[in-house]
Amino acid sequence: MSARIPQPDERTALQLSEAAALLAAHRVTIDRAQDQPLILERLLIGAECAAVTYAVDAQQAPERPRRAKAAR
Repeated sequence: MSARIPQPDERTALQLSEAAALLAAHRVTIDRAQDQPLILERLLIGAECAAVTYAVDAQQAPERPRRAKAAR
């Protein structure tokens, strides 16, 4: 994610003021089996009124082998 000054055509299309910054967010969906990108999504929005949130589904971590306790 980054913020930048919009190009004139972006400012017109998004109806942004002269002083507005543009928030650019990119998200890539990857095929893990092939280790290849599948989809690139690009979101452009006025940064002054934007809030980006996302949910991450937690996955259970694989169990690690337990270490033997050191003798004292």
